[in-house]
Amino acid sequence: MDSPAANFSRHLSALGLGRIPFPPTPDASCYFHTPLLEEEMAETVHCVMARKGFVLVTGEIGLGKSTFVRRVTESVIGEGCVVAFILNTFLRGGDLLRAINDDFGIEPGANFADDVARLNAFLVRQRERGRTALIVVDDAQNMCLENLELMRMLSNFETSQEKLVQILLCGQTELVDTLSNPSIRQLASRIVKHVEMRPLALEEARNYVGFRLTAAGSEGRISIAPEALRALHRHSGGNPRRMHLILDRCLYGLVARRTRIITPDLVDGAAAEAGMRVPRARARRRAARWIAGAAVTCLATVVVAATVLTRSGEAPRQALQRLPDAAAATPGVAQAPVAPVATAVPAQPERSANAACLAQFGLDEASGRINAALGSGDIAAVRDVVRSRQPALRVLALPEALAGAVAAPAADACLLHADAPRLLVWRPRIALDDFAFGARGPAIRQLQVDLVRSGHYHYRVDGVVGRRTVLAIANFQRARDLDVTGYPDALTRFVMQQAAGQAAHSSL
Repeated sequence: MDSPAANFSRHLSALGLGRIPFPPTPDASCYFHTPLLEEEMAETVHCVMARKGFVLVTGEIGLGKSTFVRRVTESVIGEGCVVAFILNTFLRGGDLLRAINDDFGIEPGANFADDVARLNAFLVRQRERGRTALIVVDDAQNMCLENLELMRMLSNFETSQEKLVQILLCGQTELVDTLSNPSIRQLASRIVKHVEMRPLALEEARNYVGFRLTAAGSEGRISIAPEALRALHRHSGGNPRRMHLILDRCLYGLVARRTRIITPDLVDGAAAEAGMRVPRARARRRAARWIAGAAVTCLATVVVAATVLTRSGEAPRQALQRLPDAAAATPGVAQAPVAPVATAVPAQPERSANAACLAQFGLDEASGRINAALGSGDIAAVRDVVRSRQPALRVLALPEALAGAVAAPAADACLLHADAPRLLVWRPRIALDDFAFGARGPAIRQLQVDLVRSGHYHYRVDGVVGRRTVLAIANFQRARDLDVTGYPDALTRFVMQQAAGQAAHSSL
């Protein structure tokens, strides 16, 4: 009798697949990036390499926390970072410290104090060699307050200018509740970056399924019907791990039926087998509850904001004018006219420059809201306004060291000036949504062409992400003084786009 592994191998061969497209365990070698995750990844790597302190990654089970952290770890190791990875979070006190030291390759000491001294000496040596040290704790929601206090104590290791060790805590959402405990408020205050993993939206789920199938060698031979995709999203709630459990069963169904199209009934049956089937009526009720809850939250936010502003001494009409222009952003909602307050506001050169800059992208009407968001330092609000008006544009917060060095041609980019970090608004020439080993397509091909023009890619342009492509990106980033991650984040692509344009112009 054949083993289960042999049977599944035959199933893969029958479907023309070279690997399991929907494995039950995290698969960092085939990582799916949404635009939001792309930004979160770049910012997390930057926080670690810039030695800023604590980073927190939270989310429900199955949303990809561990895979995200593994990708971050791979990126920083490529930069010479030394990493201690802690998986057993039930260890306490001295045992946890010894586990950290052991993963760093530090010989055990005679006692707790000796272990602390050895770790400190190790971290000083790494700093002298120009290396960053990182402690990664997975399943951190299991850590007791004693262990979290130990993490805070280790974060006290520092020179006169920077921290000697960076700490990344990864855990389920209850970790946020634990960190709100007043007894460890000092630790919570040191968190410089919080990544909240969220379920995939319907369109993201469609891209994700296609990406996983392509990476496994499907080449478009296996597809999922639109109704089947909606059923998959309904049953899984956009949770990638649940999607894997359902789709893995669907593959067996495809072989049994001798078809290559995943149908709604196949998804419903697989979800029922996995214990995840959600009836349509219940899904509609759940959506209605979510919408109602969101409406109540928005209303409460407006009421609280109006109350706070009014109590601070402002007239009610002034308070209303300072609230976000929610009605203007909501189709079909009429906004009651409010008489303007007769207050003379002197023209600000920066805002005038921003208005002229935004006009080239057809953002004239939105420039006032963008300037208001800039004035308050709300970068997320700027992104939301720009994307709602021009979805093809990207908004990127420039690192301070690059804000004055990036040349922004008027044709496809502009710099927004404010007291907050300068923002770069630009139109990418290529839409690169999926980048991972094995990913392929015209966008990857164009990326390789740009790398050839910049002098960092010397191989055949095949439109497939492999080791050579990642190495070329890392070399480009190093040559341009960018964070060397091997991943084409938004800033890397912008600088590459400008470099490729200059190279093409000089060759004319």
